[in-house]
Amino acid sequence: MLFRSKFVRHIETERVERDEKVPDSRKALTVKLHFAENEFFTEKTLQLRVVYKPDSDDEVEKVEGTTISWADESKDPTKKKIKKKQKHKKTNETRTIVKTVEAESFFNVFTSRVAPEEGMDEEEENELRDKIDMAMNFAEDVDDVLIPDALEYYLDLNDDMFDAEDMEDEPSDEDGSDDEGDKKSKKKAGGEIGRAHV
Repeated sequence: MLFRSKFVRHIETERVERDEKVPDSRKALTVKLHFAENEFFTEKTLQLRVVYKPDSDDEVEKVEGTTISWADESKDPTKKKIKKKQKHKKTNETRTIVKTVEAESFFNVFTSRVAPEEGMDEEEENELRDKIDMAMNFAEDVDDVLIPDALEYYLDLNDDMFDAEDMEDEPSDEDGSDDEGDKKSKKKAGGEIGRAHV
């Protein structure tokens, strides 16, 4: 999970903005995570903007996220390599190919997506909806939970944030130890939180 991973130590501030200028009475939330220089990606700010459908508080029209420039493939938790056996139709010879596919990661919320249209394959539609819901839930959790309860997180009194298994981004260290300082945060004015460094 983001707040229990190696990435969290690099977060400097989080900020949520409510967009009141979206046309057609659309609600929009923008989450900005500001990072210190790190070994994983080059961007200093990762932004997620969730735009809802007109006159709706729970149906998303689209999500717009920062395209992350990972330092190299080994640093990217959103992709994984799998091996597949492929059989030649004419010769019946079998070969093994390596294919890169999407992996479950918190950072997938920053992938831009548009709500599915009619006629889409049902399995693909459900998968797309799940990914859009994940982005929406993250933005709303930061807005509704993390910002108002910043003091509790700073004092390490609340351990329930982002408890979904599908938001795992990295396995724990081999010795099983996590740095407790990684979860601490400190509230600032204007809905912004500064994170303690360890």
